[in-house]
Amino acid sequence: MALLYAKGLGTPENKVKAFEWFLKSALQGLASAQYKTGLNYLQVYGTEVNDSEAKIWFLESAKQDHKEAAFNLNKMYINGQGVAPNMIEAIKWLKISAALGHEGAQHNLNVINNLKLESGSVINLNDQLVK
Repeated sequence: MALLYAKGLGTPENKVKAFEWFLKSALQGLASAQYKTGLNYLQVYGTEVNDSEAKIWFLESAKQDHKEAAFNLNKMYINGQGVAPNMIEAIKWLKISAALGHEGAQHNLNVINNLKLESGSVINLNDQLVK
């Protein structure tokens, strides 16, 4: 039902109803719905922005091996969005999402692992990492 409302398939598009159905499914433990609920909280889709709630739902989804949820946790810990900035947690979730097959996470982990700094040089990782 959530996707029908979200995409307006067979019914008028309704972001609020889509969010309600994603949340119902998330509460039932469906990893993809938990991920979508987290995204909705980040992107103001049918609800208000709530970074802390987004983190909770991404965590629940990532515990079920959802690679996108794990990658979003990585970004939240890097940016301090809904959590205190924590590079150890960020790298942990980056490694998890990479191991689950997330291509952006694999790329970013490869950049970090191959990073070689010459004496006195400064590298801006933001130019090389997938966001």
